[in-house]
Amino acid sequence: MEFMIQEWSLHVVLIGSVAVLEAVRGPERISTDLNPLDSPREIAYQLIDQPSCSLRCH
Repeated sequence: MEFMIQEWSLHVVLIGSVAVLEAVRGPERISTDLNPLDSPREIAYQLIDQPSCSLRCH
């Protein structure tokens, strides 16, 4: 699943049995784990509005 919000490219990836929502905008990358009943779009807005950690990719 891929979608765009506020210049962020978002996609859900599986890492083992864990679903992770990853957001990328240029060199910035943020992510969070998704619970089975979470709405990816709702969580995406929360992640973008209040990221807890951001990494710059080179």
